[in-house]
Amino acid sequence: MDEKVLKLFQDNYTKKGMCSSLPKFLKVFRKEYKKTNTVREITYYPWAVVERYFRMQGGSVEVAEWATKVSFPYMDFQPNEDGELVKTQQEQHALFIHLVAKWQGLVEHEYYPIFNNQNSTIIKTPNALDLNKARQRGMVRLIARISGIGLDLFEQNDSQEEESIQEMAEATTIKVEKKKPKEKPKTTVQPSHKKKVVESDDFLKSFLSGDEVKPTVEKPVEKEEFSKETQQYADLLLAVRKSIRDNGSQEKAKAFVSESGKELLSQLSYKELKALKEIV
Repeated sequence: MDEKVLKLFQDNYTKKGMCSSLPKFLKVFRKEYKKTNTVREITYYPWAVVERYFRMQGGSVEVAEWATKVSFPYMDFQPNEDGELVKTQQEQHALFIHLVAKWQGLVEHEYYPIFNNQNSTIIKTPNALDLNKARQRGMVRLIARISGIGLDLFEQNDSQEEESIQEMAEATTIKVEKKKPKEKPKTTVQPSHKKKVVESDDFLKSFLSGDEVKPTVEKPVEKEEFSKETQQYADLLLAVRKSIRDNGSQEKAKAFVSESGKELLSQLSYKELKALKEIV
């Protein structure tokens, strides 16, 4: 970068020269960060204002590719042929818009993620509006990087941007914890008469004292419809996770798990999973 271009970049960054009137266009809005339960003020310049200043300096921004698909591996638990949850490598995809900017003889590229800014979730099938929003946001970021116009705001909001990206990544999947096999309960011999059971020692005491001893009544043990080691549980868990991802119901699922007093999706009972499947 020659001295003339460097001087122009510095003036843009410090809002001098042509950019001296830029601060009057500054906008502020309050954004809630659910992960830290905080509300912060985010400052920004309207994309049209930034583009106008940029083009007045001979800059240009073009879309090189509207949707660039990027694949990346991750580890997750999935049922195997025996219905047991095992950790396997899977593949996930994300879409980025590819922009190219030219300014004062320099060329710079930007790959901006196509995501929902309201809930920080990745958009797997973007429409025209989603693509246009990504183009505007990516363009402003790219202009700041190559020319210095509005770059100070990105430096100030860097921590918020990283937190938003982290929330977006966590929202794409729900963790499933592999459970250790439960010990088999000790078997007890049930009496032939299930209504009432009187221990022999108690019966002898009753016979000698003449007092009536009330027999103990065994309560039936309520069993879960399907335990977490069964194929039925694994199939339902897989179906619920797929429904959550396909319908973008991560927030509903997290709220349901929290209200059930659990931390992970795999800690829910079969009955609770069936109830969750109805609402996602």
